[in-house]
Amino acid sequence: MKQVICLLICFHIILFPVIGQIGTVTPAVIDSLNQSAKSDSISLLERIRIGERCLKLAESIEYQNGYFDALMNIGIAYLDLGNLKEALDHFQQANSKAIDLKNPELQARSAFFLGNVHNYLDNFEKAMSFFKESLELYKSVDNLRWQGILTNAIGVVLSRAGDRNAGLVEFKKALVIFEGNDLEKESATPINNIGEHYLQDGLPEQAIVYYHKSLELNEKYSMLRGQVISLLNLGLSHRKMDKYDQALDYFNESLVMAKQEQFLAEVYDIYKEIASTYEKMGISDKSLEYYQKYSILKDSFLGREQEAQIAELLIEFETEKQERALIETKKEIFELRQHQRFQRLLLVVSIIGLLAAVGLVFLFYSRNQVRQQLIESKLENKGLESKKLKEELAFKQKDLTNFALDIARKNEFSQKIHDGLNLIHSSSNVDFRKDKIKELLILTSNHLKVNDDIREFQMNVETVNQDFFNRLTEQFPELTSTDKQLCGLLRLNLSTKDIASIRNISPKSVEMSRYRLRKKLNLSAQDEMTSFLQQL
Repeated sequence: MKQVICLLICFHIILFPVIGQIGTVTPAVIDSLNQSAKSDSISLLERIRIGERCLKLAESIEYQNGYFDALMNIGIAYLDLGNLKEALDHFQQANSKAIDLKNPELQARSAFFLGNVHNYLDNFEKAMSFFKESLELYKSVDNLRWQGILTNAIGVVLSRAGDRNAGLVEFKKALVIFEGNDLEKESATPINNIGEHYLQDGLPEQAIVYYHKSLELNEKYSMLRGQVISLLNLGLSHRKMDKYDQALDYFNESLVMAKQEQFLAEVYDIYKEIASTYEKMGISDKSLEYYQKYSILKDSFLGREQEAQIAELLIEFETEKQERALIETKKEIFELRQHQRFQRLLLVVSIIGLLAAVGLVFLFYSRNQVRQQLIESKLENKGLESKKLKEELAFKQKDLTNFALDIARKNEFSQKIHDGLNLIHSSSNVDFRKDKIKELLILTSNHLKVNDDIREFQMNVETVNQDFFNRLTEQFPELTSTDKQLCGLLRLNLSTKDIASIRNISPKSVEMSRYRLRKKLNLSAQDEMTSFLQQL
């Protein structure tokens, strides 16, 4: 009887904690999931899926703060997707939940995003109401960063609604808040808005001062889209002063960066401004060239977005498929480990019975050891399978990403061929049609050759420079991927002309990129950059 009681106690001590861990939902689990939904490394659709899951889990244990965070994450994802209706619905639910919780900071956050949505919808009165409500709430909790953000947002609404002078006052207030409270990074936004105000007022000299300040901050904190916009605005300001050459320099520098980072909306705007500048200069052929690029990008912009979404869905589908396989493998490993724990329990029981039957325990122990070895062998095999699935997932994601980029590049090439054929069809000039056909043949030939050359070249560059890129990242972590690519090409001792040909940009753009890279590498004018990179 005493032995039976001992066995029951052992079962309770060892198995009860294990059972309690299975299927447990806690606020910490929900908070972790909500935090993962804010990562830029996952798609917007995946953020929505995680948010929906968090809503159900939070509701099941009545975790109100977790429910609020999930609603906000879903609303922000829909806002980034441009689905203003769903964004507005989720932000309104979040705002109601924050009011129920009587939490001023949560109320302020949800009110800010409600103001954003109404601003996008041109509902200026409602946007202003929510922004002011949010500002007062952030004042009540003494959050200076958000007070500055809200003050700037109010300035934007006032300017868009037509009261531009009142908007300027708010921009300057926001700047004072940021500069007076060690929030330098955030000050780039109101500085840019002040510059835009002066440019619209016909005061480009004053606008340039603010745009240069904004550019410096964007460069300091590696805010790439902000750099592109600041350079574009500097170009517009110089064009306003009839300094066309300087304007084109800024436009081209902005264009290079926008293309490298695939900011298609900004590329679209820059093409239009370059075309307009050449038109003002009376250079009609260049103006026509960039208007055609602008028109092509405008016509294909929606198609590109749709293709990108299709590629993203393909990646997500394959990723989910591999993840399900990983989950199954992890489940089997968990079951094996549970079985392993049970075997350990039996081992404890056998030790307790050692005083009664030494011989029986020895036999049982021997058999248990054989089983233990089999379980460990299975665990090792499952671990190898899990590692293999992860590697296959990584390769598949890379392949699908390259496939999506190739779709976009081929679409652009097809558009060029299509436009050329339209010109041939619509022209009655025989010489022009012959020349255009010859041009299309050359374009097609070059396209086929570029495909093979670039593919082989990129493979060789990545193979040769892999260790170099690792060392470069350790010593200069602030370098962008574009900077690293340029370092790899310079390390191969390629000329400016060769690099321009490979990257399909002008030699002048390569020189500008080299100059900016030299500053980031902290090299003086006397230092030879190629030798420095080869010795790294």
